[in-house]
Amino acid sequence: MKKNVKFIIIIIFLLFISETSNSTNFKFIINKENIICYNDNINKKEIEEYINFYSDVVNNFYVKNNLTIKKIENEKILIILCINSFDEWIYAKKSRNKIKKALKYDKYVNILDREALMEYDYKNLLSAYVYDSILPFIVLKIKNNDFFKYFELMSEYNHHLIKTNLIKNKTEEYFQYGIDWLILYYLLDEGFTNYFFTYLHIFHTKNLGNFLYDKDIKLESEKAKILYEYFKKNLIKNNYEFKFYYTDLLNFKKNTVKIIENTNNYDYIRLFFSYINYFYDFDKLCELMCLLYNKYYTNINEVFEKVFNMSINKFFEILDKRLYN
Repeated sequence: MKKNVKFIIIIIFLLFISETSNSTNFKFIINKENIICYNDNINKKEIEEYINFYSDVVNNFYVKNNLTIKKIENEKILIILCINSFDEWIYAKKSRNKIKKALKYDKYVNILDREALMEYDYKNLLSAYVYDSILPFIVLKIKNNDFFKYFELMSEYNHHLIKTNLIKNKTEEYFQYGIDWLILYYLLDEGFTNYFFTYLHIFHTKNLGNFLYDKDIKLESEKAKILYEYFKKNLIKNNYEFKFYYTDLLNFKKNTVKIIENTNNYDYIRLFFSYINYFYDFDKLCELMCLLYNKYYTNINEVFEKVFNMSINKFFEILDKRLYN
């Protein structure tokens, strides 16, 4: 019995040491409705630049393309800047408690707690969006990567706009796990984020400076065509073991659902958005996202009827036909 007690004490002590050794100091700055928490080891000039610049980069795309009128700095969001790992925030217990107290969020158990991130496979993520009714937050890894620290914020903001619109319109109850939920969260929500990332990473990484200062950021159809043809060749023409049909999503076929839910196969949802961007143009892509961000809808079929003047089944049939011709 004594040996067991000693063993438990040793384990607890080691866990305490581990958490203490991993502990990192975070500070925070408030910019309008945004709270930016950052690892204190990040260069101060880099933080100052980020604070002065991030909202312009995000708004240059979302607001100037009329996707939404919701400027990021006016949305109640916590932005967390880590360097290498989300562990920096997860184990920053003292900093989190100080920040919670300073912001007067200390009474709310779930706000700024590590458990909110521990639910995710955060080790493999560059960023994450976590919705909380009191204070949604976006967490980013920014080490040595000017592109990602801005782009990842832009992409995670997409999740925020879709989620808050669903909640505002009280339509989230329609999206239990099923066809609507699958289409919205995997094909549309995750799809736009991943397509956006792929497009900008391929076509703008080498010209990052111009991209960040560009006040007219658009996803050009000719470039979308390159991505569409690439994904079509690699996913459709070269895949002899399994034929992926988008119409099968509406039948909820297990194999097809598994493919699109698997993050390793996100090329299927990138293909979907490159198809819209190429065949229907950027303006139609913006119209789709604008509806998801701002307008009321009760199901996914309604979205496609409003934007494309056809049912989602018809939309998928046309897409499948083009892919396999």
